[in-house]
Amino acid sequence: MKKYLAVTLVTLMVPVYSGTMRCEANNVTVPCQATKWDFGFRALYLRPSYNSDYAYAFLESLFQYRPPTYYEVKPDRDFAFQLEGSYHFNTGNDLTVNWIHFDDTTHFNTYNLLTSEPALGNPIVANKPVLKNELDQANAVLGQYVDVSERKKFRFFAGLQAVKIENNITLIQQVVGYPASVYTTRKQSKFSGVGPTAGIGFANQLFNNFQLTSLGQASILLGNCETKASINDPRPLQLVEVTQLKASKDTVVPALEIKVGGSYMFSFINGMMSIDAGYQWMTYFKAVPGLVTNYPLVGSGLQGPKRYTVSNQSYDGVYAGFHWVSGIV
Repeated sequence: MKKYLAVTLVTLMVPVYSGTMRCEANNVTVPCQATKWDFGFRALYLRPSYNSDYAYAFLESLFQYRPPTYYEVKPDRDFAFQLEGSYHFNTGNDLTVNWIHFDDTTHFNTYNLLTSEPALGNPIVANKPVLKNELDQANAVLGQYVDVSERKKFRFFAGLQAVKIENNITLIQQVVGYPASVYTTRKQSKFSGVGPTAGIGFANQLFNNFQLTSLGQASILLGNCETKASINDPRPLQLVEVTQLKASKDTVVPALEIKVGGSYMFSFINGMMSIDAGYQWMTYFKAVPGLVTNYPLVGSGLQGPKRYTVSNQSYDGVYAGFHWVSGIV
């Protein structure tokens, strides 16, 4: 009897496996070892936005004793693209590089303002501001996939991010009575930096081949902010000096990126393709420098000094694209 009980206890204590080993539900595991590669393309439809002084830019008066006319900066939405490629190896590891490029030019036709200057013989001034915004963002990261259940997985990643942001505002003013003269103001703001980045992606497979996805990423960018302002007034007896101003400084810019969406996967003999779509938001804090004129004595004929200011640069909009995965071993 004792011998029978001993054999029974040993049998209960030793786990029994049938066939290949498999994970129990709710255990955290990594994918099986595999080697594969993928590439992808996304189209993005983004709108740039600002805060602080840059969100309410101004049309400086042609005449020194007049204060500027302020208007809200609302750039148009425009298309951008993202290219991405990855190499997958070991048990859920990947090396991924991607690049986003955005280039938009907005003509503020709704802000063709008329400014009256009857005292100086120039009764009407037509203003035509133009804003050009460019973004280049590149990432190179190492990732690790982790399965928390049969349908839910995380991807942890870290690496480097490089960013270049440029804003150019050109204001062309045509003075009635001087058809051959054009008064032009140009303001350029530029940031370029590189630094560490890290983030988490999440995928929840709701049913076969379809999953909801989300991603959060944070970066600390070390770089340089630079701003320039120039005024060109070819009119005879000009009342505003031709000036060129410049300011720059080294800075640290935190950045955040959030994406939510979904994807659908198609299986083929030699690989797999996924189509995804969603919404994306990116912000670079204190990345857009500028020079703003103070007007302490309106009507005195004097302008105040220029002051340095910085604004956040944000982008938000929808995206859609595809990924092709192949070379599965």
